[in-house]
Amino acid sequence: MNSYLDRHNVVRYVANNGTIGATIGSTVPLYYATEACEILNPQFVNFGTAIAGGVATDYFAFSLLNGGTAGTALTSISGTVSSSVTAGWSARTPVSFSMNSAKLTQGQWLVGKLNHVGSGLLVLPYVSFDVVRAGYNT
Repeated sequence: MNSYLDRHNVVRYVANNGTIGATIGSTVPLYYATEACEILNPQFVNFGTAIAGGVATDYFAFSLLNGGTAGTALTSISGTVSSSVTAGWSARTPVSFSMNSAKLTQGQWLVGKLNHVGSGLLVLPYVSFDVVRAGYNT
């Protein structure tokens, strides 16, 4: 998967494989850094049905973490994208979220964490992001 970074300075990745929604409350490996890089422009989208707002027991939150070399360090590197009790979540509408410390060193894992409460289903949740070769000025 990382072979494209060998030939390009910026590569866009989309991660799902059915794993993000299947592991609610735990972390999911999304990308392995074969060389030093920076993660930019993350977006999250749920391709399933909308989650209604105004229901205090039906919401979710997703964030990106630096998992270190074992994938278990779990240092937050992004803001959180989430549905709220009042706003809900629209289906098939990508939402961008911020990166706090986007750099990964060689051998580190980018992992995602999804927390979900309630009965609204996150069907086919996807996260996409750019991987930028270290030292490349965008």
